[in-house]
Amino acid sequence: MPKIILENYLNEHLDGLKHLHPANKHILGLTIKIIHFIMSFVAAFGPYVTNNIKLLSLLVVYYITVVTVWYVYGYCCCTTIEKKLETNVAKGNNKSFITAIFENIIGTSNSENIAYFILSLIPLVNTFVCLYKINYFCKNKLK
Repeated sequence: MPKIILENYLNEHLDGLKHLHPANKHILGLTIKIIHFIMSFVAAFGPYVTNNIKLLSLLVVYYITVVTVWYVYGYCCCTTIEKKLETNVAKGNNKSFITAIFENIIGTSNSENIAYFILSLIPLVNTFVCLYKINYFCKNKLK
């Protein structure tokens, strides 16, 4: 089975975006970035603010999916869509704006490696938190 390269697939199927008016392209790009940010924010802090077993289970599935996509493709597919909607992006730049935000916050010369390390640990730690809470609340329901 041939390996599907995500970026080529998205470039092929999102080719119609180049025909959008620049203002519409900008608005759509901002909308995708806002959705990406909200998903990242909920994924980062969701396990700490909810005890809903269904939502915690959904977050575990989300973490597994995100980490798998990161491992297989090397970046988030939202980033490819965002880059396709931006006009002044260097070719081959797959760095997400979320990673860039983390790098600016860290502000050291080695900030890229630290940001990737932190962003990789968040799903791992949050998966353990979700599983602990699911186990705890399921045990209490059985009593």
